[in-house]
Amino acid sequence: MTVDRENEAGSTDTVPDETILHLLEEHKALPTNAVVSEVEGNIATIRNRLQMMADVGLIERRETVRSDVWLIW
Repeated sequence: MTVDRENEAGSTDTVPDETILHLLEEHKALPTNAVVSEVEGNIATIRNRLQMMADVGLIERRETVRSDVWLIW
């Protein structure tokens, strides 16, 4: 029996946090929708992961009139 390593790694909603952090490093600030578009993930999942990163101090969240914006320094 063989194990499918690709499926074992997870679905498309399991984008590594490093990918999100690299994206923010590149742009310095992005709205939630732009992050979701770039990593092609589920908006609820990505929003949750962004909030967890903000909670531990990896990124910062700012609210604007239109949406959330995530920043990295």
